[in-house]
Amino acid sequence: MQVSDGINTSQKKVIFIIQPSVKNNGIGSSQIICKGNIPAPIVGSLPSGGNGIYTVSWEQSVTDDTTGFGKAASANYLQQYVPGPLSTTTWFRRKLTSGACFDISTATKITVLKNGVWTGNFDQNWHNEN
Repeated sequence: MQVSDGINTSQKKVIFIIQPSVKNNGIGSSQIICKGNIPAPIVGSLPSGGNGIYTVSWEQSVTDDTTGFGKAASANYLQQYVPGPLSTTTWFRRKLTSGACFDISTATKITVLKNGVWTGNFDQNWHNEN
């Protein structure tokens, strides 16, 4: 590339490093727990792409699966996240950054049941889960 200030001209090299996009950022499936319980760990897949070095940030929202996300409490590990006890339905997602690339997983929902909530049919068969 040629650079000039109007008087002097010089040649400069420009190097572009093209990284593949971050991929394989899936996380665990939805869960249903009772109020105050600790959900099972949310396990993510092993990512690929980027520069091969990943920074992870687990995020949570009590709004819905697309808005209201902020940093999740506790330690952030690449493969899994272990939430603390939950008192309200919460969505979790994982943001992976690698070099100049990043990817945000689809959110997974942990439904928190209020104490004494019946989740079966209205046919009075207490063994019927549907």
